[in-house]
Amino acid sequence: MDGLVFTCRIGELPQTTFQVSQFTLQEELSQLYRLTLKVVSSRDDIPLNEQLGDSASLTVTRNGVTERTINGLVTGAEQGNTDGRRTFYIFTVRPKMWLMTLNQDSRIFHRQSVPEILTELLKEHYIFFARDTLYKRHAEREYTTQKRESAYDFWCRLAAEEGIVFWFEEEQTLFCDCRLGMQADIDLTYNTHPETDETDTTAYEWSYGEYLCSNGTIQKDHNFLNPKYSLEHQKQSDDSGHNSVFESYGRFQWDEEGKPFTQLRLEQLRNHSKVGTAKTNCIRLRPGKIFTLQSHPIEAMNDRWQVISVTHYGQQPVASNDGGEGTTLTNEVAFIPGHQDWRPPYRYKPLADGDEVATVVGVGSEEIYVNEHGAIRIHFHWNRYDKADDLASCWVRVAQGWNGNGFGFMAIPRVGQEVIVSYLNGDIDRPIVTGCTYNGLNRPPLDLPREKTRTTFKTRTHRGEGFNELRFEDDKGSEEVFIHAQRDMNMQILWDNTTQTGNDQKTEVAHNRTAIIKNDDDEAVQGFQTLEVGQNQTVT
Repeated sequence: MDGLVFTCRIGELPQTTFQVSQFTLQEELSQLYRLTLKVVSSRDDIPLNEQLGDSASLTVTRNGVTERTINGLVTGAEQGNTDGRRTFYIFTVRPKMWLMTLNQDSRIFHRQSVPEILTELLKEHYIFFARDTLYKRHAEREYTTQKRESAYDFWCRLAAEEGIVFWFEEEQTLFCDCRLGMQADIDLTYNTHPETDETDTTAYEWSYGEYLCSNGTIQKDHNFLNPKYSLEHQKQSDDSGHNSVFESYGRFQWDEEGKPFTQLRLEQLRNHSKVGTAKTNCIRLRPGKIFTLQSHPIEAMNDRWQVISVTHYGQQPVASNDGGEGTTLTNEVAFIPGHQDWRPPYRYKPLADGDEVATVVGVGSEEIYVNEHGAIRIHFHWNRYDKADDLASCWVRVAQGWNGNGFGFMAIPRVGQEVIVSYLNGDIDRPIVTGCTYNGLNRPPLDLPREKTRTTFKTRTHRGEGFNELRFEDDKGSEEVFIHAQRDMNMQILWDNTTQTGNDQKTEVAHNRTAIIKNDDDEAVQGFQTLEVGQNQTVT
């Protein structure tokens, strides 16, 4: 068939069921495309619900040659006007990846790089993808949390954190971290009189602009392993000015992570410093493409340009018997210089909206599982993917009541205990244990409320049934300080030791008692003294 023709197919319905009246296709880098099809059918009884989720395609041909096919899923179906002979339908078509917007989950990914996580998510949703266009190093992350996010939002957030862009071609999702992963195979001719040009590669309107943007960024973080080190990186563009963006905390822990991240943030901030727009008739223009302009009277415009967004408009009046002009195809495209790397806008993590509880976990039957920093492993109650073992989380530091260099208070939560988890600066990837709570399995060491006047610090024998305890009784008339040592009790006093007892004192030793006094021993008894020796006594 000669000329420009639009055809479509919806699900398993015959291709002759619909004729395309008009369409709008909106595409943008790192966004889900949206194809709106307005079609005409001789049938007025097509069940809309049966089309939802079905495959759909739009094919654009020119003089019998296919210029482009857009494939996706029907996500919306409407029935419009009808005159008894013809009925209009409107179908919304999105890529299969759009289905990832319909769910929500919370989960943890362990020891994976961002490309590995992105790939895993696409596989889980049965999305065809190509990932052979990554040019930069993407370090493994020990701990990455998805928290109350759809799979799509989480996917986009991670991709933006590492400067990975994505787009769609045919039925594939493509993503890359550099413009080198894009195709440069389109030549456009500048011609302000498109009626004199019958090709499909004409740019008939063209504009280019440069805009003020932030021209620098300062990124700062903190690593507890090296707390005095200023973990800070700066990056400045070539433009003059002092419009820097300062951001701190939660983005990197090492210099080898901070340097590329700072460069990436600057590129994100300057995405729109140089942007042009054009109107063309080229359906092959889409995100992920680099085109070359020629025949522009200003030589600087005859260069390579990268498509960042495009909206296509197609009209086929013959389908609705409207008469008038023939089939038309136009688009509005936005672009940046071809040598520039466009980065998806940064997406901030969901902030933790409060504390939560988790259970301390460990290896096998070990009761106390801790590293050299006093950090522990925990299992969140919402974590339905990981077993409650030592792999359920990263090492989580424990806040103590008091600390310093080699001194302070230290109590390590044990396996099975319930702990309160907070988040440093609200960062869902940086949990910290701030306390412990009793529950239905772990009961308090006091019989409450009967023993409500007692305050106790009671431990439990490791792999045993004993305990050590320091307890205070504050009931009036029964005040008491109680100490229980399950085995030995040792006191080391480097100077004086004074004990004053206001009433009686009793010492009972079940076995031997040894007292070594290296100097004088003075004992004064103001009343009677009784000494009873069961066997021998030797005095020298």
